[in-house]
Amino acid sequence: MFDADQSKRCHFWLLDTRNIWPGKNIVDAAPKALELLSEEEQEKARKFHFLKDAKLSVASALLKRLFAVKELEVPWHQAEFQREGDPTHGKPCCVIPHQYRDRILDFNISHQAGLVCLAGCSNFGAKFGVDIVCTNERNNLEMVERESFESWIEMYTDIFSDEDIREMKNGNDLLAEARGLSPRQKLETRLQKFFAYWCLKEAYIKLEGEALLAPWLREVTFRNVRCPKPGTNTKRSSSQAWGEVVDDIQVWFRGRRVTDVKMVLQAFEDNYMIGTAIKEGTEAIPEEPSYALLKLDRDVYYNARP
Repeated sequence: MFDADQSKRCHFWLLDTRNIWPGKNIVDAAPKALELLSEEEQEKARKFHFLKDAKLSVASALLKRLFAVKELEVPWHQAEFQREGDPTHGKPCCVIPHQYRDRILDFNISHQAGLVCLAGCSNFGAKFGVDIVCTNERNNLEMVERESFESWIEMYTDIFSDEDIREMKNGNDLLAEARGLSPRQKLETRLQKFFAYWCLKEAYIKLEGEALLAPWLREVTFRNVRCPKPGTNTKRSSSQAWGEVVDDIQVWFRGRRVTDVKMVLQAFEDNYMIGTAIKEGTEAIPEEPSYALLKLDRDVYYNARP
């Protein structure tokens, strides 16, 4: 359970859906969870063909509601959401009840390969962007091996700045670590660096609810980027699953350093990275991002009680 007093506290949550709600379809696999969602949220989940995608949709909706319950003290089923700006593509946000009209909330959610994460807080005026990547979910390695890393990375020149592309191509900071590795292992190391950049870019543009079509996309550059050392895949201790935190990453925009945005990259197990972007508001955030691995019964279902 969470502490009752959550005033002016940030939330960094991770929910793992890989081993929950087993079955063939979401209706049969997660009836209790679906009952906690609105008709619209349920319908969205039911439309997914693959159970793994439906589980991510349900888990995302549950975390949104948990955040609203914690920050607005509203009953679970009375939590409402909308989108900022564009009603279809805008950033999801809570509908603020009249009695909390002076409260400023912001949160962001990302999901990938069975994991869902949320970052958010209230009353600081801060904005959040978060992205999670799984470095081995797709067949990127095989695709790159058929070409070359230098040719493959050219597909992303519309997304990354020239400086970022150059850094990913050179990979000078990886040479020392790559000694003694096979060509395939060296390629895996370079792909890890690409995913670190991708994760940071997604988190940054999600601060304001922008998409990868933002016109200023290539004008953002990241410096001091390195891959955090991975955690371990173990069922014995969740603390061992968390890897290194890299928190000295710099953001540059149109040649000037962005000083009001904090970028943090953290490893989870041996093939996930979570990128968190925090834009300062009226007050400084009192804590660094530190994600808690939630338990479905203890942390979600318990707080959904009438």
